[in-house]
Amino acid sequence: GERVESGIEHLKDIQWQQRETESRYRDLLDHQQEIVLRRDVAGTLTYINRAGCNTFLVESKDILGKAFRPHVLEGGEPDPLRLDGTGSQRDYVQLIKTAHGPRWLSWKDQVVRGSQGACNEIQTVGRDVTEQVHMQLELSEARDQAEAASQAKSRFLAAMSHEIRTPMNGIIGMAQLLNETRLSAEQHTFAQAIDSSANTLLSLIDEILDFSKIESGKLILQSKRFCIFKCVQDVVELLAPPAHEKGLELAWAIDPSLPTWVNGDKARLRQIIMNLVGNAVKFTDQGGVLITVGRGRMERDEGEEKNRLAVKITVTDTGIGMSEESMGRLFAEFEQADISHSRRQGGTGLGLAISRRLAKAMHGDISVTSAEGDGAVFTIDVVLDCDQASEQAIVLRPKYSHILLAISQPMQRRAMQLMLEGVGIAVEETRLSQAGQLLHHAAQEGLPFDAIITDGCDDHAAACRLLKLARRLNCERDVRAIVLLDPKNRSCMARFRNSGFDAFLIRPVRPQSLLAQLGIGIDGAEAPPRGIPIKAVQRPNSNIASRWREARILLVEDNTINALLAKRMLQHIGCTICLAKDGVEAVEQMRAVLNGTVERFDLILMDMRLPRLDGLTATRKIKAMFADANAHRGAYADTGQFRKTIPNANEPVSCNKILPPIAALTANAFAEDRDNCLNAGMDDYLAKPFVRAALEALLQKWCGAEGDADGVEASGQNERLHKIGNV
Repeated sequence: GERVESGIEHLKDIQWQQRETESRYRDLLDHQQEIVLRRDVAGTLTYINRAGCNTFLVESKDILGKAFRPHVLEGGEPDPLRLDGTGSQRDYVQLIKTAHGPRWLSWKDQVVRGSQGACNEIQTVGRDVTEQVHMQLELSEARDQAEAASQAKSRFLAAMSHEIRTPMNGIIGMAQLLNETRLSAEQHTFAQAIDSSANTLLSLIDEILDFSKIESGKLILQSKRFCIFKCVQDVVELLAPPAHEKGLELAWAIDPSLPTWVNGDKARLRQIIMNLVGNAVKFTDQGGVLITVGRGRMERDEGEEKNRLAVKITVTDTGIGMSEESMGRLFAEFEQADISHSRRQGGTGLGLAISRRLAKAMHGDISVTSAEGDGAVFTIDVVLDCDQASEQAIVLRPKYSHILLAISQPMQRRAMQLMLEGVGIAVEETRLSQAGQLLHHAAQEGLPFDAIITDGCDDHAAACRLLKLARRLNCERDVRAIVLLDPKNRSCMARFRNSGFDAFLIRPVRPQSLLAQLGIGIDGAEAPPRGIPIKAVQRPNSNIASRWREARILLVEDNTINALLAKRMLQHIGCTICLAKDGVEAVEQMRAVLNGTVERFDLILMDMRLPRLDGLTATRKIKAMFADANAHRGAYADTGQFRKTIPNANEPVSCNKILPPIAALTANAFAEDRDNCLNAGMDDYLAKPFVRAALEALLQKWCGAEGDADGVEASGQNERLHKIGNV
């Protein structure tokens, strides 16, 4: 009996402990902020905590033992919960109708198993996430609004770029045509002022567009193979005329050990160099500007350096210089180093900010050192890709071992010294007036000069006396003599030839030309020698005319002024022009060509924005029309890239069946506009505003004989408007 009573007492203790534990568990659940529900496998509610009762404003005694389902406003029903041991929990979010209004609840269902492993109940925990959902919705809406604003901004910029470039094309083009007519000196000055002001305005527009692209993160750098020599040379030769007009030196030197060919964004690197050298010329009134290109320091692991090349470009000027305070804000947007000078010189204050952003995108930077009144040194560091196989070498041994540079201009003298010392030649440099002393000293030391490079602009007689002295002192061998001339002094070469000089070099001196005149070649160098043996100079035959000057052109342009401008330019070149005012007229003209009622055209210049039918659609229609016309003989003739492919033709395709090349002539100057033109089937792209030289290059490329087009690019870049088409 005692054992039975003891067992009953023990059982009561266990039941009491179980009730106590369950009471504590339920009390714990009642104090939770989350809603806790339990249902049996039939869906009957077996438990609801206090948070659940408060949320739905119910009493537990009224709903326990019943099927309880909250009213779902949004979110739908979740996937069924499996009770066989797999997929035993699920998470979902619903908008629920509660006593306090609609609330977003994050539900989590989980199977609660008994001691035998079978499903006893399903527990559901609900957490109020209304604030988080509202925040996400607000963020999503803000993101959508920002994207919409960005798209609207891009459309606005594209529209403004087009609308501004269209009249600018008329202003710049008409100013150029005006300069080609008979004008008085005063009228010529006014026409030049119009041209200069229009180009300045266009440069400001390009800077603002560039800055907008960078700010929106839409600027994508290209990676194409290009010649780094040619990239720097183009900038130097483009800025040489304005530098010489101010009486400034402009010289450059490049490390001969640099690879000739690299991979990167040539246009953007050119833009950086153009901006810094242009600023140096702008803010320098006396002296000159020196550009040097060499190897930089790679701050990366050795394994990552194999196909990477660190390039360091310095731009040194003798200009106004800057204070520490000015240098501190130099690269900020819409800032300029000195307000007084910026007002005199103009500008948006964006050029250096854009250049630095571009340099950083190329894994580099731009830095500056300067002092007021003591010039400035800007350093550009960029990292480019290069193929180790492209590493160049000096392929000929120097024929001369001791060279005298008798040049009055220190910048040019320094640039040539760097180049010659870079290939292992001993160099002495001085002014022309002091060169005689160096000749005598070298002869006394037993190391006479075997080549001299002297300045031909200052004193012809002094240069000739120096050459005679050098040849007299070097009795063992002849002394090679090269004279340095400005472009405007080419007429002096006959005098120097008669005085015994062997060749001349034109400022700014190309490094390849300098080395070539001394018998040193650089493997893979793109630019031909610019220094010319004096005896080989011949006057070109002016009677030779290129076929492209007599081309027959279909001009598709709706703007009256731009149509008149292009027509006059083409007529001055010698072309025959037929004008179409919209895409529909262009298609009809080409249909007439196919029918033989209109003579064939050599080139179509197509605007993009046209009434009735835009240029891209008109291009597609014309190409499809010619494809259909040639389909019956299994042939399709297309002059794109000078190709005329006519496979399986039983008879030759008539001239009228050959599709002429189509070039976009448009004020849409964004990179995507160029891509759209080419994707639509156009063969080339020339952005407005353009000048006659760019138009002639386009004609020579597509309408000349195949040999005429070698080395000619009509890609929309204009040497006077250096950023057109590169925005």
